[in-house]
Parts: sequence; C-alpha cells; structure tokens
Amino acid sequence: MGLHLRWQGVKFMSIKANIRAIRQAQKAFKGAAELLGVKNDDDIQALVDEVRYAKDSLYREALSTFHELREDAREVPEMTMEEIDAEIRAARAERRMRSDITTR
Repeated sequence: MGLHLRWQGVKFMSIKANIRAIRQAQKAFKGAAELLGVKNDDDIQALVDEVRYAKDSLYREALSTFHELREDAREVPEMTMEEIDAEIRAARAERRMRSDITTR
C-alpha cells in the first residue's frame, strides 16, 4: 500500500506511489536530454526561460509588426465607401469567373 505521511491529521503523500511514478518518468525520459542537447544546468535554465518568456516575446513581436503595418498604411490613400464597394464587387466577379472556368 505504501507509507502515508500525515501532518495535522491530513494524509498528503504516499511515498511508495510517488517513488514509483518518479522512476517511471525517469525511464521514459532517459536519453531525452542528449536528444535536446542539454548538457548542464545552464542548458536546462535556457529551456525554462524559453518557455517562460516565449509569450512575452511573441507579444512584443506582434506589437512591433502591428506598428510597422500601421506606419506602412499611412502612405495608402483613404478610400470612400463607394470605392471600397466597387473593389469588393470586382473581387467577387473575378472569383465567380475563376469558379466558372474550373467547373467547365
């Protein structure tokens, strides 16, 4: 069954089950460090940092891209609603023509 530790009347760990789980994990991950190129504690920390800070990095990259697109858009002349509608109608007509050609 395993040894259960109690603290203030609360059972919180089965040592035998936890040791078994740790050994299974060690067996499953055997050789993974070599495959990942992990050689020391610094490599492990680099992997942790990569996961931890990836979200912030992606956010900064997306924000930078947004600002670049906004800057590029300043050079594009504004269109009236009529011009936008005409562009949409032209694109739909072109799509219909391509669809008609491929269904023949």
